[in-house]
Amino acid sequence: MRELHEKRLMTHQADFSVPIERVGRYLHFRWNFVAPVPVEEARQRLQDYFTRMGYTLASSGDALVMKRGSLARSMLKWSPRNLAVELTARCAPAGDGTAVTLELRLNRTGHTIYGAEEYLHAWELKEAETYLRGQPVDFAAMERFDRRALERIYLSIGLGVAITIPFAVLIFAIGRPMLTELGIGSPLRGAILGGLIGIIASSIMWLFIRVLLNPQKY
Repeated sequence: MRELHEKRLMTHQADFSVPIERVGRYLHFRWNFVAPVPVEEARQRLQDYFTRMGYTLASSGDALVMKRGSLARSMLKWSPRNLAVELTARCAPAGDGTAVTLELRLNRTGHTIYGAEEYLHAWELKEAETYLRGQPVDFAAMERFDRRALERIYLSIGLGVAITIPFAVLIFAIGRPMLTELGIGSPLRGAILGGLIGIIASSIMWLFIRVLLNPQKY
């Protein structure tokens, strides 16, 4: 029943559209809405919400600035929530409520950003509006999504290695004598064969990651 509820929630969430722009090595996300609460309450609730998402407060001047993840952490242990992001929240009076602008900057240095990573960050921004409206937010579903993305990365690596092994044996069996006949010996021969195997392995892993990190496949 929980999985069915999560699947319905994910299908519903897939309908929203959070603008995403690529600027240099960054991805910029932006979400605007009007919350039916005063400015100070909106700021506090935003801080509470994103703290639950793993963010830490960096600045609380005119704008609320919070950060999560780092380049080093995302390199050592990849997951969508370990990526280096900076969130800026601006609040302004709007009638009886508060106009909220959320801007998120994701540093993609050293990373290829896949659909699941964009999806989760956009989902979190959209759910901030739900939270400020006093409606329930399924924090556990977003946490499961983050863990599932990590599990699928490991699965992609395992499948890539498993499929590469027979290719490696074939390349070695065929390529070694061919290169020897061409007068290419060690260590150049080993470098050529190793390079070919490496290209095949990385290509297979990339294909698996791209497919498995498609949020519509979750």
